[in-house]
Amino acid sequence: MKFKTYPKPPTLTWEEITSDPKGAQAILDAYAAECRKVEVENYGIIKEVSDLLAVGDNLDGKGKLKNSVSQAIRRAAPCPIRDVSNILQVAAAPYLQGFRISEYIYSSTVPGAIEKVRMLTQRHLKEVEAAKQAETRHTKAVKILVEAGISVEGKEPKVLIREAEEVLAQKYRDEHYPDGAYVSIDCCGECTRWIVGEKRCGCGSCRVDLEQSGSFLDGTGYLYPAPW
Repeated sequence: MKFKTYPKPPTLTWEEITSDPKGAQAILDAYAAECRKVEVENYGIIKEVSDLLAVGDNLDGKGKLKNSVSQAIRRAAPCPIRDVSNILQVAAAPYLQGFRISEYIYSSTVPGAIEKVRMLTQRHLKEVEAAKQAETRHTKAVKILVEAGISVEGKEPKVLIREAEEVLAQKYRDEHYPDGAYVSIDCCGECTRWIVGEKRCGCGSCRVDLEQSGSFLDGTGYLYPAPW
């Protein structure tokens, strides 16, 4: 009786996997099937050992020997699902490292691995873009505050951005809603007029003030009269 050797896991590159997903999956399926075939044959040997040990005295000792043989085979047997997952991880690793991603993809199928890598890279690109936008907003905020004569020393980026938004909002207000200007409103059921700077509308039944929508730093900000 001789135990059969398990096949060597195939080696695939990420380019090979993505260029021919069906072919790559077929290779992995064939590997897993061969592993199961060998496993069945080796467990057949365990049964033969079990049958031989079932005859004669000292059954306790023979039972221990049978268990030892069985455990040895189990330890030597590969786990196709785990091995396929590792194969896909090794293949994807260089591609992911190009994006500075070190996460494990946790997939035992080619389509699942491709989708997981797509999700990881998209998330990374979004994070990079968000970081670039944050840096751009920070740079703009510093420039605006310096031009306005406001100190930027020792302030966190979020504070600089908030103060820059306030400067731009005030500039917008001065240009579009100067104090004392008459503005049409639709937030009061009794009248349609409000004087900028006043706390209430023309008839006094509705409290009105300017609210901001969007971001002035991003070029989407504006003010509008609203009830409060």
